[in-house]
Amino acid sequence: MTDLMIKTQCLDYLDQCPCMLATIHKCPLCSLLLGQDRCDCRWPGLCLYAHYLWNKKSPGTPPLKHHQFQLETRLLEGPGKCLLYGYLAPSFLETLQKGDSLVLWREDLHQEIQTVVTEIFRQNSFAELQAEATLSPDQIPGPATLFTARPISLTPAI
Repeated sequence: MTDLMIKTQCLDYLDQCPCMLATIHKCPLCSLLLGQDRCDCRWPGLCLYAHYLWNKKSPGTPPLKHHQFQLETRLLEGPGKCLLYGYLAPSFLETLQKGDSLVLWREDLHQEIQTVVTEIFRQNSFAELQAEATLSPDQIPGPATLFTARPISLTPAI
């Protein structure tokens, strides 16, 4: 197992690989997708990179209402740091900037997930959110979960 895999654990790789993280070159399981010269993934069966190349297509933005967030995948980056990657409606994404705070909620969760926008991929209607440190990954539902996103604080546009 590579150092990268030890530092960053993809919580959804069995069901979702390769996902949108391959397209934005942030896949923690594939050294080639991260820009390294040789494969060091030790992936069983078909190489993740080969699978990505053969099936390379944009999954497209799911049809989302203005304040919806559809979770694509979750990464655990050490103790207390869970990154959530997902789609936002383009109209909502336009209002966001790096550093903005959002609350994700679902009626069936009985709790809100406090997040901070850490990266925005506008061309893909995709965002990286860091979940609050007090949550464990098992408290965050998996891929394709649809949340309502509510801004807490937005960075003023310059």
